[in-house]
Amino acid sequence: MTEAGRGRKPDWYADLKRSPYPEGGMSEKMKRHVTERLNAGGAVRRGRKGLSAGAAVSLAGILLLLAIAWSMDWPDMYGVGNRSARGGDSLTDTSDIEKRNGNERNIRNLYTEHNVKIMEAFPGGDYVAGTPAGCMWMLYAPFEQLKDRNIRIEGVHRETGYKLTELAETKISAAGTAYKQNAGPGVSAVEMTRIATRFAVPLDGVWSFIVYVDGERYADVVFDVADAPWEVSPTFKSGAYDLRGVKDRLGFIDPGFIAGKPNKYMWHFWGRAEELNGELKIDAVRRGSNRVESVFEAARLGAALNGADAAIPTSMTLPDPGMWRLMAFVDGKLLGSVVVDVKAAASR
Repeated sequence: MTEAGRGRKPDWYADLKRSPYPEGGMSEKMKRHVTERLNAGGAVRRGRKGLSAGAAVSLAGILLLLAIAWSMDWPDMYGVGNRSARGGDSLTDTSDIEKRNGNERNIRNLYTEHNVKIMEAFPGGDYVAGTPAGCMWMLYAPFEQLKDRNIRIEGVHRETGYKLTELAETKISAAGTAYKQNAGPGVSAVEMTRIATRFAVPLDGVWSFIVYVDGERYADVVFDVADAPWEVSPTFKSGAYDLRGVKDRLGFIDPGFIAGKPNKYMWHFWGRAEELNGELKIDAVRRGSNRVESVFEAARLGAALNGADAAIPTSMTLPDPGMWRLMAFVDGKLLGSVVVDVKAAASR
């Protein structure tokens, strides 16, 4: 195999380097958090140039292993038919019961059976709680074999049992595309099925993701999602108003928050029509807590307003003082989050 072939990466790999932060960059706290988890060992994690030397060594080893895997001529794995995966190879000492209940503690982005790759997942950027990062799911079977089948991806938070739907039940022909990995001269190309999702979770910590094909368990992976920086979201101008949130994504006119006191907030959203079509749900998490509070729900968003593609008036109440992350979901998909500082009610 040539050096050029050995160094080749999939054409979508570069897209995963894009940071989900609209203003760019990780906080120093976030860098330390990622570095500590990398140095703990056993975790397939994301990396940035700002990581410590120890983290860089760990990442170098991970990338070397990935390069070796891409260069291998994998055995024929495509005659498996209607296989239902009940658990992966012995990558960990986790029991099948723990895996089924989302309690696996070992971090891995690869699922294998009998040393054969079945699925691999690649979250993008510096994925953190409350921020969509995107994820590429690579099913090691040809698209033609899978296109008429249905896929669903469910996630569960280990500590709280909070569940989410990463990808609702949909036909693979609609959710995925064919992908061919050319390993090099004289080596047969590997045909795969590539599926992209938003990869947006509301809580930090260990998450198990289970992939179902035609309703049967197909594969699973486990990720340790770091917490996003707890800094009050900035304001930006839209039309004649200042909004708090993420420019060109989401925000609201912010009169401030007082614990236990309801107030009106006009939310604004930017995005494609299909992204903004569906039920709106706003949840919130307080710093230091894993309890998700339901704050507001509406059947749909309103019309364009103040330069935004859609808007809606809301009434919101946050029960306790402190830092809160407000997360906006449309049709079950997290669009983004806004961090606010809730003041204590004045004593009488």
